Amino acid sequence: MDLILHICCAVCLIHPFEKLKERGFKIKGFFYNPNIHPFSEYIRRKDTLKLLSREVNLEIFYSEYRVEDFFRIINFNEDKE
Repeated sequence: MDLILHICCAVCLIHPFEKLKERGFKIKGFFYNPNIHPFSEYIRRKDTLKLLSREVNLEIFYSEYRVEDFFRIINFNEDKE
């Protein structure tokens, strides 16, 4: 069975990836983290995931980092009393 797995970081991928592979899933990853800030942390997670994905032969799709969306959502959810 094919599966697209949402990935927040390499560390959180390791265990589920191993278990799903054992069960016969054909996995592709989707790295999507619009809430990671600062940008340097986003890059660190992305780069680490790229290293791991090469090791385990996992194809990953990467979303665009759009910090303006992150701040727009935060600003519109503040209590403005």
